[in-house]
Amino acid sequence: RAVAGVVQFLDLSINKASVFQELVAEGYQLRFFYRETGVITADFFILPAAWSGLFIPTFRQPETTIAGQPLTVQPWVYLVDAFDNRIDPLNIPAGSRVLAS
Repeated sequence: RAVAGVVQFLDLSINKASVFQELVAEGYQLRFFYRETGVITADFFILPAAWSGLFIPTFRQPETTIAGQPLTVQPWVYLVDAFDNRIDPLNIPAGSRVLAS
């Protein structure tokens, strides 16, 4: 909303965390433009939300192998938040274990 020449945003949000995601750069910037004039915010960071599930990345899916032999590609399992952002290892609940079956 705009009042007296000031635009105020009340519901901006970003679902993709920038921290602990193995990104080239961890910071975000917002860019605002009106016609040819623009302004850019300083870098800021988005942390993952609370742990809520598990995720297997597509590049670490098991492949066909021989019975009784170790899988040729061992899967990776990430603990993620509701937006599939990887959780900071320091924020994983104590005693958490992921079991395979």
